[in-house]
Amino acid sequence: MDAGRALPASFNEIRQILDEGSRPEPGSFVDVIGLVTDCRLPMPTTGTDSKSTLTLCDLSTQVDGGYGIVFNIFRPKEAMPQVRARDVVVIFRAKVQKYNGSMSLISNRATCICLYKASRLALSPLAAKAALVPPSKSDPREPDDEVNRYVSYFLNKIDKHGLPDDEEFSQRAAMSLNIKEKFGLLKDVCDGSFYDLIVQLAREPWDMADKMTLYVSDYTENEHFFHYTWDGLKDLPSRAGGGDPYGYTTGTYAKDSDKKDWCGPYGKKAMQITCYEPHASFIRSEVKAGQWLMLRNVQVKFGRDGQNLEGFMRAELNLNEHKINVDVLSTTDAEPINPRFKDAIRRWRDYELSKKAQIKEIKSGKVAGVKRKAAAVDSGAGQTNGAGAGASEQKGPRVLNGKEKRKMRRAALEQQAKAAEATQKEEMWQGLNKQVTCESHPGTPLASVESILAPVHYDTTVNGQAVKLELPFICAKYLTRVRVVDFFPQSLEDFSCSRRTVEFDVLSDNGDVDGDDDDDETSSGDGGDDDDDDGRGGRIWEWRFAVQLEDASPQPQPPPTTNGKGQKPSGGQAPRARFWAVVNNAEAQCLTGLDATNLRYDVDALARLRERLFTLWGNLEELKSGKATAARRRIDGRAAKGRPLLRSDKLPPDSSDVEDGGAERALSNKPFACCIKQYGVPPPGKAGERTAWERVFGMFGTKICA
Repeated sequence: MDAGRALPASFNEIRQILDEGSRPEPGSFVDVIGLVTDCRLPMPTTGTDSKSTLTLCDLSTQVDGGYGIVFNIFRPKEAMPQVRARDVVVIFRAKVQKYNGSMSLISNRATCICLYKASRLALSPLAAKAALVPPSKSDPREPDDEVNRYVSYFLNKIDKHGLPDDEEFSQRAAMSLNIKEKFGLLKDVCDGSFYDLIVQLAREPWDMADKMTLYVSDYTENEHFFHYTWDGLKDLPSRAGGGDPYGYTTGTYAKDSDKKDWCGPYGKKAMQITCYEPHASFIRSEVKAGQWLMLRNVQVKFGRDGQNLEGFMRAELNLNEHKINVDVLSTTDAEPINPRFKDAIRRWRDYELSKKAQIKEIKSGKVAGVKRKAAAVDSGAGQTNGAGAGASEQKGPRVLNGKEKRKMRRAALEQQAKAAEATQKEEMWQGLNKQVTCESHPGTPLASVESILAPVHYDTTVNGQAVKLELPFICAKYLTRVRVVDFFPQSLEDFSCSRRTVEFDVLSDNGDVDGDDDDDETSSGDGGDDDDDDGRGGRIWEWRFAVQLEDASPQPQPPPTTNGKGQKPSGGQAPRARFWAVVNNAEAQCLTGLDATNLRYDVDALARLRERLFTLWGNLEELKSGKATAARRRIDGRAAKGRPLLRSDKLPPDSSDVEDGGAERALSNKPFACCIKQYGVPPPGKAGERTAWERVFGMFGTKICA
C-alpha cells in the first residue's frame, strides 16, 4: 500500500462508529478524520457556550451512500472552527454518544479540532500542511506528518459528486440561524402546518411494519379531533378492567398487556400521528404507552376521511435524512425541566383529578338523588314555618301580658349566661403555650374535645318515615385547646418515610396524588428506600406521624377525696377526652419548619426535630423512652435469673399513655391552641367497595415558633 493511503492507527473510520457490531461504547473517546458536508452555525445555549453542528463523511461512509456522522461542538462562539464546504477536519478525543437512537460525536474540554482549508488544498493537493489552520489556544495540537499525508490522499480520493458547493453550503449554513418557533398545543394545530409538540402516548404504538402509528395527547381539546367516548361504569366489569387501566372503579391497576382498549383521555383530546422511517425504528424499540415525547417537525393535515386532523412524521429532505425527531422526556433528568413540559404535566394532573371526581359523582348518583328528595321535603317545611312567622309579625304592638313578661326575664337570664360564657372563653385562652401558634381568625371560638367527638345526626325521610341517621364523619374544622399525651410511631426516627417519585412531583402545587400504588409499601429509614425494582425512579422523604391530643379546657375539678387509707380512689376524677390526630407531610413541615429526611442517618436533623417537638410536648418523649427502658431491664433481669415474666414486665405498646400505671414522674407540658380538621377515609384496601368510611382527625395550620 502506498504511503499515506492507510488511516493512521489511532483513528477510527466513521462507519466503524455507526455500525452496531463494531461501534465503540457511548462515552468513549475517538479520533476521526472527516470531510465537512454540512454546518449549522453557532447558536446560544442556556449556558456560557454556543453550539455548532458539523456533518462529516469519510471514505467508509461513501461505500453505501451514507452521509456520515454528526459532530456537536460546544464552545464559546469565538473559539468555533470557521469551516467552509469540503474542508477537512481532524478531531482528537471526541466523545461518542447515542442520542435519539443514533450515534454521534460531541466535543469536550479535551477535544482538539484541526482544520484543513479546502481552498488551499486545491492549489497544492500534496501539501496538506500548508492548508492547515495555525493552532490556537483552544486547539493547540498540531497533526504529525502521517496525518498530513493521509489528509492529502483522502481529499483527492473521496468522491465529491453530490456534495454541496461553496454557495449551497453557505446558504444552508445561513438558513440554520432562521429557526422559526414551531411549538404548539394540540388545541391550536391546523391543516397544512408543521409543529413541535410535547405530548403523552395514550396507548401502545401500533406497528405497521414500515411505519408506526401513535395516539398522543397534551390534554387540550381540538374540535377537529376524533371523539373518544367512555362506555360507562356498567361496562367495566365485563371487560375485566380493560377500560379502567388506572383502577378508578376497581382499585387495581391494569398491566400493560391488558390495555387493549382506549385508556384516555376521553373527548377530543387525542391525535393520531403516523411515523415513517427513521423515526419508526426508534419508536419501535424505545417508546411505550404513558411516556412523554418531544416530537419535532410534525406535519398536521386532515386524514383520508377529511374530517379529523392527523399528524405525519417523515424523514428530513436534506442531508439530515437519518435525523430522528423523537425525544423521550423524563421528569427525573438532572437538567431543569422545560416549562412547557411542566404545563403539560399540570394539565394531565388536572384531567386525572377531574375524571376521578366525575366517576365518583356517577357512582354516588343514587345516594345524591335520595338526599335531594330529603332536602326538598325539609325546604318545604321550612318555607311553611317561615310564612307563619311572617304573618305573626304583621301584627301591631300591644300591651305585654304575664307570659311575655316571663319571656323577657328569661331573655335577661340568657344574656347573663352569654356574658358568663364569654368570660369562660377568655379564661380558655389563658395559660396557653405562646411558643405554639395557629392560623385561627380573630373571634373564632374554642371548641371542646367533647363537642368535636360528639356524633352528628342527619334527619331525613325514607319511604315516608322520619329517620335519624348518624353520619360516620363530617368535613369540618375546629379551633381547640389541647395538649399532647402520646405520639406514634414510638421512635422519632420513624417519623419520616420514603415513597417512590411520580411525574406530578415536579409540580409545585401537587398534593393530590400519592406516589405509591396500592400494592407498594412505603419505607422508613431502614434501607428499603434503595429498592426500586420497577425502575420508576428514586424515592423522596415525607413526614408521617400522629399525636394523641387531650382536652385541656379549664374546667372545675372535684375536691380531692380519700378512701380512708390516704389513697385516692380510682374513679375519683373523670378522664379527659382524647383523640388521635394525623400530621401529614405539608402540615408537619408547617409545624416543625423542617423538611423530611432519613432520620436514621441524618443525626443533625433528628436533633433539630427533637428540640422542636420538646417545645410542643415537653418531657413526653423522655417519659416514654424511660418507661420502655425500665421494662426492658426488668425483662432482662428476670430472664437472667430464670424467672418467668410477670404481667407488669411486658414492654409498653407502641402507643401507650405515659401516665398510666402510676408513673413516678408526671407528664409536664403546656396546653396550646390547635387547628383540627375532621374528614373521612375509606378503610385500608377497600377504596373501591361500598363500605362505611372511617372518621379521621388531622392537625393543620399549627406552628412551633422555635
